[in-house]
Amino acid sequence: MAITGTFQINNWQENVTTNMENNCKISSAAVAQSYDGDLVGTSQIHYQLYYNSEGNALFTGYEVISLSEDLSKKIILQHQGKFEGGSASAQFEVIECNFDANLIGKTGSFISKEGGQADYRIG
Repeated sequence: MAITGTFQINNWQENVTTNMENNCKISSAAVAQSYDGDLVGTSQIHYQLYYNSEGNALFTGYEVISLSEDLSKKIILQHQGKFEGGSASAQFEVIECNFDANLIGKTGSFISKEGGQADYRIG
C-alpha cells in the first residue's frame, strides 16, 4: 500500500558554494517543509545542487521527517533529483525509520506543483 500526500516548502535558504564558468555553480540549501496526507509532520532537508548554464539543476540530499503525532517518530530519506523547466522532481529511498522497520528500503518520488507544493508517494 502506497503512502501519498502533499508537502509544502515553508523556507528555502540557499547559498552558492562554488561559481564556475558559463554561469554554472554549486550551492547548498537548507529547506523546511510541512507534510499532509498519509504523513503529517514537518521536515528539514539539506540539499547539494549543481546548476548548469541553462539554470537547470541536479541535486542530492537528506531529509528528516518528524511526525506530528509523536515528534520522536522520524523517517530519513535520501534524495536524488533534478530541477528542469521550472519543475522539480526526485526519487528517494527511506534509509531509516525508527518506528516501522518495514519502511526502510522503500522508494518513492515527488513532483513539484505551483506555490512550493509537491505530491509525494512512497511504495
